[in-house]
Amino acid sequence: MLKDSVCSLKGIGKKKADLLADIGIYYLHDILDYFPNSYEDRRYVTKISELEEGRKSLIKARILKVIKNNFTRGKRVVRFIVVDESKTELDCVFFNQPYLANVYKTNQQFYFYGLVSSNGNSLQIVHPEIIKVEDFKRSIVPYYLLPKGISQKEFQKYVLSVMDMLGKTKDNADSLYGDFIPITIAEKNGLCSSDFMYQNIHFPKDKNFLKAAKYRKIYEDLFVMQLGLDDFDNEKKNSPVIDIDTSEFIDDLDFELTAAQKKVVDEISSDLASGVQMNRLVQGDVGCGKTAVAQVAMYQSVKGGYQTVFMAPTELLAKQHYNNMSLVFERYGFKTVLLVSSMKAKEKREVLEAIKSGDADVIVGTHALIQERVEFNNLGLAIIDEQHRFGVKQREALSNKGCIPHILLMTATPIPRTLTVLLYAGLDISVIDELPSGRKKIDTVLVKNKTDRKRLLDNLIEEIESGGQVYIVVPLINQSDDLEGVNATDNIYNELCVLYKKVKIGAEQRSVEISVLHGGMPKLEKDIVMSRFVKGEVDILISTVVIEVGVDVPNASIMVIENAERFGLAQLHQLRGRVGRRTKQSYCYLVSQKNGDIARKRLDIMKTSTDGFYISEQDLLLRGPGEVFGTRQHGLPDMQIMMAIKYKDILDIVKNDIEYLKKDDSMYLNLKNNTKLGDKISKMFNEKTEITL
Repeated sequence: MLKDSVCSLKGIGKKKADLLADIGIYYLHDILDYFPNSYEDRRYVTKISELEEGRKSLIKARILKVIKNNFTRGKRVVRFIVVDESKTELDCVFFNQPYLANVYKTNQQFYFYGLVSSNGNSLQIVHPEIIKVEDFKRSIVPYYLLPKGISQKEFQKYVLSVMDMLGKTKDNADSLYGDFIPITIAEKNGLCSSDFMYQNIHFPKDKNFLKAAKYRKIYEDLFVMQLGLDDFDNEKKNSPVIDIDTSEFIDDLDFELTAAQKKVVDEISSDLASGVQMNRLVQGDVGCGKTAVAQVAMYQSVKGGYQTVFMAPTELLAKQHYNNMSLVFERYGFKTVLLVSSMKAKEKREVLEAIKSGDADVIVGTHALIQERVEFNNLGLAIIDEQHRFGVKQREALSNKGCIPHILLMTATPIPRTLTVLLYAGLDISVIDELPSGRKKIDTVLVKNKTDRKRLLDNLIEEIESGGQVYIVVPLINQSDDLEGVNATDNIYNELCVLYKKVKIGAEQRSVEISVLHGGMPKLEKDIVMSRFVKGEVDILISTVVIEVGVDVPNASIMVIENAERFGLAQLHQLRGRVGRRTKQSYCYLVSQKNGDIARKRLDIMKTSTDGFYISEQDLLLRGPGEVFGTRQHGLPDMQIMMAIKYKDILDIVKNDIEYLKKDDSMYLNLKNNTKLGDKISKMFNEKTEITL
């Protein structure tokens, strides 16, 4: 019955069904699982003489007078002057509903419910809900987030109808909601029953009943989520044993590894030598040296007789890694090749043959690496850089190449620990929480007005004359009339060309070289522009966020971010990390003339902190995980993620309870085979959604 269409309910036709579908309600069980987002306590009547501004209140009053056809700011107004037993009068005001004057008469008594506001020296309620005395029931009333076209009363009626239908079934306990949490666990945690939970979340008897129902709901959601995440745990598979001493490679480096890098290198080396497939995520802030750690692992793999592959999210980044790694590995006789989609057919065939024959030791590329025609000779290690840009299916495609290679994922987006545990279930986590020695803290400066911005643009020339290069990041490619005050690459380019037209720099008195880079440009053109910037042939690069991740330009010492309020904290931190790559003092200028509380708070966080993990936590609190980390594509709803973070203490209890259940094979098997639980897991994780971390 619960799997019947909503159209089986009286009063729901195609139009209403379409509106319900917009909020994910298709079947009767969806109605029960669509919970209120707030409640109004209508159990207590307040005297008019005791009303307080700013509080929603319930009064019982008699209509003393009806005044109609007054106009206020172009709106037709109906006012009810009402009075209660305290002999105090109150205005109930209605805009553009003149018919009310004919429906309600003087001396009639009703309950009125609404928000109390001030009107000069007196109080009023604008658009109160009017309830007939004979229809009134003292209750806590649920309120739902509903589309226009479905009223609160209608949806409350739908919920009551489904509950009434279930109450009349013969096997009430089984058909009503399905209580899949084992009795021992429910008793241990003092959980109410499933039917009690549904009844009192939708229509609570009192606040204590609602509290008990909410606790059960939170526990149940986290229980379902944790069991679903357990299904994502990677099955331990046998992989090549690669037990090679890497001290030669480490000693040859031009720099000393930090203590954090050494710790992660040891963890990876141990994984490679274990014979069990490595599934490890290396997480570290911008510029912490993840690539150096990856290269140590690549050396270990190739020296052990296995190929290694390094997959980057963009061709630009792949080519930069290829150029660097070719130089690094050639001293050991390793052959490094590049495989990207834009390569010419002949060149691509030669690379594919080198990979298949085993002639290629180190393979660097993009998505092109996971095409079916790519055959590895003896793949032992696959490294995925900026892994949040790739989906699980793409990672699995690479993992299935060769003889079950070890997998190393890397991300420069610091993620709070609780969120990491949720999003990367089944992975071992390594954190590089230390920057290389000699790196100077990037000074972050807020540019709050046009005068400050003009002074900044004048000062850029000084930095260029001292050998530095400048990024200017803007939100848009082209200026938009719909977004007033939002800068784009075209108008910034034109502005700087005029501003610096007569400026000459250096002994040769050359002109300032300005270029533009954005995602709408052809790949070849983007590569040429970026290559010239890397070589120092371009002084100022005006770009969109295409340069956000990975690109390393040692001479870049200034990052200017126009309309900084339009970027998230995590994104601002990534952009700031494009400078300060060496020992030269670097600066990040956040240009914003917005004075809103949220915008100002975010920019102040950027000014006061360079700790990526702290910044990511603040971004999470301000914007939610879906916006920050792309978790909407993960398959796990933001609501569950935020719930897990908010109720971490309950999540810890849930984890311990599940570990306890796992010790009893039959009990755990029965739990996993519970169809009601399976339905809940499928619905929560949305099986149709590709998981993208």
